[in-house]
Amino acid sequence: MLNEDNEQFIKDLFKIEQALLSLYKPKNFMGQQSYEVEHEKNYQMVCHGLNSHTNTSVKGMNVLEVYSLMEMLKKQQTQNGRKSD
Repeated sequence: MLNEDNEQFIKDLFKIEQALLSLYKPKNFMGQQSYEVEHEKNYQMVCHGLNSHTNTSVKGMNVLEVYSLMEMLKKQQTQNGRKSD
């Protein structure tokens, strides 16, 4: 049952939600500087970088294979005395 306390609580909750939503800045999804274009460029750069370490096309690998390759490369870097990110 809705009473004055619950009604005030719901109003306060709505104000908090609106304040939090106003802090979120949506990504741009259109044009040359769009999130989609930047994501695709980063994906291509990662693929080219990983392709130099394997005989298989990275684009043909599944997610587990790609992450396994990345983990193997990180281990090799730490064994060679390099810091991995």
